[in-house]
Amino acid sequence: MHIPFYIADMDWNTLYRPSINVTRSEYLEKLRELFDNTRKSTEKLILEVVVARQGAENIFTDYLNDYFMLIRRLKVRKVLLKTIDRPVRQSNLKPVSRQSLERLKEMFENEGSWVQTCLKPSTLPRIRVKRAFIEVYNHVLRKPLKTNEVNEIYGEIGIIAAESLVGKKLLSKQIWENQLFYLPSK
Repeated sequence: MHIPFYIADMDWNTLYRPSINVTRSEYLEKLRELFDNTRKSTEKLILEVVVARQGAENIFTDYLNDYFMLIRRLKVRKVLLKTIDRPVRQSNLKPVSRQSLERLKEMFENEGSWVQTCLKPSTLPRIRVKRAFIEVYNHVLRKPLKTNEVNEIYGEIGIIAAESLVGKKLLSKQIWENQLFYLPSK
């Protein structure tokens, strides 16, 4: 579970992808220090909470008290609650159920936050491309794509480009949650 804060002048490497040597309490303390200076703009601050599970066990329960304390301290009013919807580095992480998200939503609302739950990714606009290989490759480098997303965005030429990139070992294919994804090769 992570909480990205989208602030223009934030130290991205320290906060969004903390190093292995940083503990969770040190991470939260850095966030507190950052937002102690931004009290005036907390109405614009949206806390994005991404939850996942390991096997059958939800892994967000250990973090809840820390996040609720952080919400109270920073006076965050808006929370965006979502689960992972594509493969991540740890292959044992899976999305949580809708019931778990609803339970979490109630908990955040009881803390006084307005909560929006993201259950489905938004539809993607179709792109006409002449350089499909480059476009598909750059897109997959930023975010793994399902085969139907490649088809929706780039059309059949996108699927052909993705398969060709797999053949050149620039991309790889992985089945995750019963869907085929294109990922950057390792």
